[in-house]
Amino acid sequence: MDRRIVIVIAVLSIGVFLSLCGSAHAQWQQIGRASNVVAMAAVNGKLFAATKNNQLWMRESVPHNVRWQYIGHANNIVGMAAVNGKLFAATKDNRLWMREPVPRNVAWQHIGHANNVVAMAALGSKLFAATSDNRLWMREPVPSDVSWQHIGHANNTVGMAAANGKLFAATKDNKLWMRLPVPYDVPWKQIDQANGVVGFTALDNGLFAADNRNRLWMRTAPVESTQETEPGVVTIDILYKDADGTSQLGQTQISVREGAHGCEYRLEYNPANPTNWPIDEIAGDRGPAQRHPSTTCTVPDFTVADADNKAQFEEQTVYYWTKEAREYAKNHLWITPPGWTGGPIKHANDRVGPNVLTQGAFSVACVPITSSQDGCMRAWPHEGPKIHIKAGETTDHLVAHEFGHYAAGYVFGHMDISFVPGFSIGFDPAKCDQRSFQEAIAEMFMSVFLHDARYGYYVTQNPVVSGVPSSSFYLSRTDQWNNQCGATDYWMGLPLAQAFHKTLWDSVWSSPANANKSMVNAFSYALAKNTGHRIDDLAYTILQWLGEHADPEESAQAHNIFAAHGMAPKALGDTCFANTECKSGYCDAGDGTSKTNRCMPNNNGRPGDICSHDDQCASHNCAGLRPHSDGKNWIPGQCSNSSTKPLGMYCFSNSQCSSGYCDRGDGTSKTSLCMPNRNGRIGDICSHDNQCTSGICEGLRASGGQWIPGRCGNKFALGHNCSQNHQCASGYCDAGNGTSRTDRCMPNRNGRSGDICSHDNQCTSGNCEGLRASGNRWIPGKCSSKFALGHNCSQNHQCASGYCDAGNGTSRTNRCMPNNNGRRGDICSHHHQCLSRVCNGLRASGNRWIPGECL
Repeated sequence: MDRRIVIVIAVLSIGVFLSLCGSAHAQWQQIGRASNVVAMAAVNGKLFAATKNNQLWMRESVPHNVRWQYIGHANNIVGMAAVNGKLFAATKDNRLWMREPVPRNVAWQHIGHANNVVAMAALGSKLFAATSDNRLWMREPVPSDVSWQHIGHANNTVGMAAANGKLFAATKDNKLWMRLPVPYDVPWKQIDQANGVVGFTALDNGLFAADNRNRLWMRTAPVESTQETEPGVVTIDILYKDADGTSQLGQTQISVREGAHGCEYRLEYNPANPTNWPIDEIAGDRGPAQRHPSTTCTVPDFTVADADNKAQFEEQTVYYWTKEAREYAKNHLWITPPGWTGGPIKHANDRVGPNVLTQGAFSVACVPITSSQDGCMRAWPHEGPKIHIKAGETTDHLVAHEFGHYAAGYVFGHMDISFVPGFSIGFDPAKCDQRSFQEAIAEMFMSVFLHDARYGYYVTQNPVVSGVPSSSFYLSRTDQWNNQCGATDYWMGLPLAQAFHKTLWDSVWSSPANANKSMVNAFSYALAKNTGHRIDDLAYTILQWLGEHADPEESAQAHNIFAAHGMAPKALGDTCFANTECKSGYCDAGDGTSKTNRCMPNNNGRPGDICSHDDQCASHNCAGLRPHSDGKNWIPGQCSNSSTKPLGMYCFSNSQCSSGYCDRGDGTSKTSLCMPNRNGRIGDICSHDNQCTSGICEGLRASGGQWIPGRCGNKFALGHNCSQNHQCASGYCDAGNGTSRTDRCMPNRNGRSGDICSHDNQCTSGNCEGLRASGNRWIPGKCSSKFALGHNCSQNHQCASGYCDAGNGTSRTNRCMPNNNGRRGDICSHHHQCLSRVCNGLRASGNRWIPGECL
């Protein structure tokens, strides 16, 4: 054999091999042909393949090319698996079938539903199916219709197999993945390439794949790793202490960690994705934390009762309420609330650790608070934020309050890492405002959380206080806010917490759901907007949000409740010293024009609102604003509904005036009033002649170093005494140019017949008749019309024909003659003046010419 042929065959073989595996993955081996496959399964040492033409085929699972044997029909199959000695198939019409894996055509038995299946596998007496919506399902392989259980995701799957205690999936992007066959969602791990897969199955420890080029491949299934996987999440039953003190059985989610020897379930929440705001494993100092190992990964119950193990029961309770609070905060507080325009809100996402501690350990962890207290939240430099609950004190509202320090304080950046001194709610006595702020927001979070989670219970059990938990600040309390430190950390924050509680729980809302939605959105908005620790800032921002987004009546009642606690901002016109005191958010301290020390609009003043600057009004027009007679202060005005000011109103810039001109002293005056802009009509106020269309500002005069405005007058008529052109309606004041200096308004080259004139060029006829000199001055004449043919003339423009005969060519008659367009009978003094070019009767007489007539 030619060596070159051998080389070509070898190269082609390698190319075929690498087309599925890729150069970095040499595990796949081509073992034969597999034409038009749509699904595969394996059982009893045999491979089974369903094809596009609805046929079922079988072959040996040996690692070389052998013939496929036709064994029956397989109509419209989209997924196939084998378990318990049976073949199972899902079809395009969402039905599940079963048959014997024998080498002859036997009937398929309909055994249930299998909706939208794209791939199937079987393992450990379970059927698994991936569906077109990227979900993974599991059911029992029994010959009857039973429910499928959703157990996770299976994105873009085209083939699925099971071997060595693992599920394998080939995907549209030519990748091979692996995961545990547990009944909950866990991550898939990519392990290899798998190009163009159209059929996929496993037998013993081998994986088999048919590709879209009709080839059959085989590789060894990976052996299970001995390393622990990323934590997954599973739903469990849990026994916990409810609000009324009784034990209740509920459900929550915890972490599951998987390794070579099974699973371990822990009271923690650490989903692999997303990783924001996880919960560390519940801990304490009364023994090891609760963990449930399981070699079979069977999901346990955390249902230790109080009577059996008090420590574990408390841990279950603390974890349950921590997880519930975390879910509420994630869905309702750590969001971008409606109306937020400040860009993405920055949230810390550190994990929080809940602890149940005995007296001594609690006192150390919560230093410097007294041992008589029941909980605290701390974030020391050597560890992340932790919630510490004193053993025997566990309640839903205590856990919610302490989680509130984390949810509303730490996550929003209002809390520092703890060190001595410097913790925001810690050690420095001068930081009572920060500690009060922290206690207020913790109470506010507890209120919205329990309102959402336990509204019905608290309303039923505590009707006197409309449902506020008994350990909270009662609605009947009406402490008034003051910006002074008190005896406890709660003192300054107490009025805000009370106002928030009463607004949330009181009957001002259309529904409890609407109350919670509005108040938590307002709370989230205020926490994100206010970076300091001012109680009043937080309160005012909450009311601002409610005013903009809540029902007007509900917002008004909320404002009244806050006002009763001294937590509502002041109305327009009220005396103030800082912006935060005003409902508008602006205290006038003298910027621009005034210093009224009153609450004024903040760029949004409505018509009729008091104002001390145009910029305070939505219309940018503070009508009536003017300097006080004392020369120091300003008289406030009222916001106008017009965006511009009329003539005579006080102004700062041209854009404020409807005329487009604010008089700032250009030319003659500095009135700071809106004036005409060269368009002043008769009677309009004015401070300069050029502001008026007449060019006359009558009555304008200087008085004591300033100008007194006048009123626009008429333009002067022709013949009126004048000194400047703009004073005349004609636009021309005769100052003697050319022939005269009459100092009167004269025509400006547009004088009509009869108009006074002092120069020929002032008249449209070019003829100012009667104009004459008298001594050293000129007597005006009157404009004449254009001269007719034959009229005496001296210049062409005096003639209607445009031609004054001055003797060019044949004559010098000094009369108006035709201009090349003379008609029959017209007087003429040259042949070319006539259309006929014949001037009949034209003759010389002595040294002059006698005109003729055009023929």
